[in-house]
Amino acid sequence: MSTRQTSDIIQLMRSKEERQKALERDGYKCRICGRGIRDGFDIEVHHHKKMGMGGRKLNDVESNMVSLCRQCHSLIESHKWKIMSLEPFIVETSSGEDVISFFRG
Repeated sequence: MSTRQTSDIIQLMRSKEERQKALERDGYKCRICGRGIRDGFDIEVHHHKKMGMGGRKLNDVESNMVSLCRQCHSLIESHKWKIMSLEPFIVETSSGEDVISFFRG
C-alpha cells in the first residue's frame, strides 16, 4: 500500500464532526499567528496527541485538536516548534522561547 493510500484511509477514519467543532471553536483561525480563512489562509487541524497509524479514536476528539495555518502547522510537524499546552495554549519555539497565544475565534 502506498503512503498516499494509507494517508487517505487514516483521513477517512478520523471524525469530521470533531474536526468541525475544533475549527468552529477556534473561529477558523490559526491558534498561533491568528491568520484565518478570511485572510486567505488554509486552516488545518492538528492533533496534539498523535493519532498513529491505527487511528486511536480516544485522541480524535475536539479537546485534542487545534486549528493551525499551513505555515505554523509545518513548524509544529517539523519539530521546530512544540505545543506545550492546549489550555492555556503555549508553544515553545526552536530557540526555547515560550509563546502564549491569545488568538481564539
